[in-house]
Amino acid sequence: MVGLPARGKSYISQKLVRYLTWLGYHTKVFNVGNRRRTVATTTDTPSSPDTPKVAGQGATSTFFDPTNTSAATLRDQLALDTLDELIDWLHANGNGSGNNGNGNGNGNGNGNGNVLPTATNGGPRIAIHDATNSTRARRHLLISRLKARLLASETACSPHQPRIKFMFLESVCTDPQVIQANVRMKLQSPDYRNTPADVALADFTQRMRNYERAYQPLGTYEDQHKWPYVKLVDVGRKVEVSGLRGYLMSQVVFYLMNINIRHRTIWLTRHGESSSNVAGRIGGDATLTDRGQRYANALARFFAKDEEEYESSDGDYQVDDVTPPASPSPTLPLDPTPPVASTPQQTRVSGKRRALPRIPIWTSTLRRAVATGLPIASTLPHRMPLRTLRILNEIHSGAFENLTPLEIEAGFPGEVARRQADKLAYRYPGLGGESYLDVIARLKPMIVETERITRDVCIVTHNVVARIMMAYWLGVPWEDMPRLEVPLGEVYAMQPRPYGTEVVRFRWDEERDEIVRVDEEADEQERDEEGQGEGEQARQRGERIE
Repeated sequence: MVGLPARGKSYISQKLVRYLTWLGYHTKVFNVGNRRRTVATTTDTPSSPDTPKVAGQGATSTFFDPTNTSAATLRDQLALDTLDELIDWLHANGNGSGNNGNGNGNGNGNGNGNVLPTATNGGPRIAIHDATNSTRARRHLLISRLKARLLASETACSPHQPRIKFMFLESVCTDPQVIQANVRMKLQSPDYRNTPADVALADFTQRMRNYERAYQPLGTYEDQHKWPYVKLVDVGRKVEVSGLRGYLMSQVVFYLMNINIRHRTIWLTRHGESSSNVAGRIGGDATLTDRGQRYANALARFFAKDEEEYESSDGDYQVDDVTPPASPSPTLPLDPTPPVASTPQQTRVSGKRRALPRIPIWTSTLRRAVATGLPIASTLPHRMPLRTLRILNEIHSGAFENLTPLEIEAGFPGEVARRQADKLAYRYPGLGGESYLDVIARLKPMIVETERITRDVCIVTHNVVARIMMAYWLGVPWEDMPRLEVPLGEVYAMQPRPYGTEVVRFRWDEERDEIVRVDEEADEQERDEEGQGEGEQARQRGERIE
């Protein structure tokens, strides 16, 4: 990473880790600041004796003064030590070289096909050196150490050591409001623990000025040395790319071009109960039961209630139709389902109203999902354009479509046990059969699209797809993904934040016939007391082969 303080480097690093981990790569951030704070707990960092000590674990702003030569030497050493740790981690376990990172599908229809390049099937490890690295001298120092380490590995007769490819990623921010927000977050860091806010703000402001005095952005120097780099301006508003080669680097750039920092909510739910859920059959294109239709209607009222609250609130009004009409994104293959017409609406924001942002609803093409989404579009035609997308379809069960577990075991002995042994890689046999890995690959455009959009969206999908999407937003490891509990009758409001994703859970109260917010503490206590709460019972009713 490259960039001045409070420009979103760590935020971008964590976003990349989440995305690349979700794709199956072993990815890790190595933060130089954390190493510096660890050193600061055991040694005194060089600083001017006239500078008041900040009460946190870090150093004062003079530690980052470019004229403070002793501190500069220590900062360079910390960066190199962190790089050495990073290289050691990359070399661990003899992982693959990652020349192209696009993997090879070896599925033969019998349930053992891997289609993504993971660290366990030959894919590369990916490490991020998270620091300012804001001068040419620092970047040259890092590349020299990297090349020396690689040469030493070759000399030590390690022919199987993976080849390490590198790129620089610079985050540039020109928006003063974003910088101020980042500074406020920085004041909560361990560097300023137990430090008065005014003292911390003054110190960090001076730290930024010190960095600005020596700052040398990526550009001609890197071009001359043929060092690949990406310069990200205002989190994707402008992207400069130079010298990048290979599949993985291009995927990283494509992802970075689509992320944004706008506040928004991604609503996610499964379809209502279907006839196949009741019969215990997997796959197929079943219709909703009466109970499932009741859930769909309750879901429509849930969103309508939100709008009614806007319409009944007091305050000044301002109609501001700033949201462009919904249109197919170039990153998302949409089915030709025309959106419902839209008109400007009003929403209350800080005592005033502006246009209520249109919240599109996306469903799979399967009847049970479409039937769940239609009541919302019918109730709020001006607000909810509905689109059907095949990439949201449930995992295809191949030869097992519309069968029960007992029928599968009778006709295909041992298949249920084989799937249980490795649900992630198991591919259903027969025409069209998929594995979790296949669905992950299928959902890549959808994940990028949910990162790209700047407004709320409601997604109605299925069990496996919902698990995979939630695993991305929550940073759930691959091995836990197939066990995520996403029962029928629950709605998840996922809100991206700088530090991760906030999730608010809602549940259909069948007795009251309305969607209510889940009291997480009470729900957890109920599970502990009963061993199996309402969500688990719903999961069992709607689960596939488990």
